[in-house]
Amino acid sequence: MRELYFGKIKKIGIFCLFILLGGIALFLLLNCLYKYPLPTLNNQVLKDTNGQLISGIKIQGYETSDQIPENLKQAVVGVEDRRYYWHLGIDPIAVLRAIKFNLQGHGRRQGASTIPQQLVKITRKSYHRTWSTKIKEMLIAFNLSLHHSKDEILLAYLNNVEFLNGIRGYRAACLNYFQKECSALFPSELSFLIATAQTGKNPLNASGFKKIKTRAKVLCPLIAEESSCKNRDELPPVSDKELHSPVPTQAQHFNAYYQKSHSNQLSSFDLNLYQKVGQSIAQTEEYRSQVGMGDCCVLVLNEQGEVQTMNTCRAFDDKKSGEVNGC
Repeated sequence: MRELYFGKIKKIGIFCLFILLGGIALFLLLNCLYKYPLPTLNNQVLKDTNGQLISGIKIQGYETSDQIPENLKQAVVGVEDRRYYWHLGIDPIAVLRAIKFNLQGHGRRQGASTIPQQLVKITRKSYHRTWSTKIKEMLIAFNLSLHHSKDEILLAYLNNVEFLNGIRGYRAACLNYFQKECSALFPSELSFLIATAQTGKNPLNASGFKKIKTRAKVLCPLIAEESSCKNRDELPPVSDKELHSPVPTQAQHFNAYYQKSHSNQLSSFDLNLYQKVGQSIAQTEEYRSQVGMGDCCVLVLNEQGEVQTMNTCRAFDDKKSGEVNGC
């Protein structure tokens, strides 16, 4: 009786093993057959139906991997993904380290995103973090690493990182923030740039600039010798006011919605109508406060079902509920 029981357990185990191996084989086969495309370097400009500018991203990127300066390459890889040249889009050591750190409850979260995963996050605009989006990023990052070289992925990443003030790409950030090429940056300036990239594209709050400089001080010894970072307090020559400048984007909720699923530069949006509806919503602020209305949406479509205006009660860069779209 006991042998019969263990025999059944063994058969179930073998069956489960075959299912697991079959699933892995199918996963690898599908990844071999399908090639996820790398993002291209395109000027991202969005205009309304009357030709008025809604948003414009400043892009001055590298066209080939040979153009990437060595100091920038080593600094970004050294900080963002130390084992970049050894993994296929997913770093198991970093994943295990992050799990251990987060389970210990240090009061803050530690991530394990690799450069390919960060590239996927940027291009898919998946800013709200969930387990499902994280898993999707890991799967796509694996596919990218399977079909594209490390230089190709790094080039795409460096060209698509989002900075403050509507700047995209490290070269554009070097030229706009420091008025010089990345190859000419001091280690303290490079560390500041990486810390700024980690902040993201949203406008800074009051303490944001100070946090970036503090983070840069931590990062600088990771990319250069301590002696090379000795002047870090005087650098970089970027003012708080420059980084506080608003992103040159109007109708940010619509811009985020449109960029996810459209590539045309001319949209159906009407900025004049958007501004009029916005003024009407502003007049209802007191009433909305009295009835406890947290958010609202005014969505106007044309005869073709395209969006003419998308207004919400919450500001896109609101600290507590930024990017929340009532529509």
